[in-house]
Amino acid sequence: MTTSPSFPSIDVLAIVGVGLIGGSFAAALRKAGRVKRVLGVGRRPGPLAQAKRMGLIDDAVSLEEAARVADVIFL
Repeated sequence: MTTSPSFPSIDVLAIVGVGLIGGSFAAALRKAGRVKRVLGVGRRPGPLAQAKRMGLIDDAVSLEEAARVADVIFL
């Protein structure tokens, strides 16, 4: 029997583009308990609002804000 390696948690993750790939990445990290806060960055407010309603992101922010506060940025 093998054990999986231990991966560190991410305090603040920024997702640039919260569509299918970015949203799935955020959801998987949340499900695994590996991320504390997820920020969404995008060009249009509609998809960001939907991602927030779905619980994929905690807040929508500008790219500048994401760069300032995020520990990891997923492009």
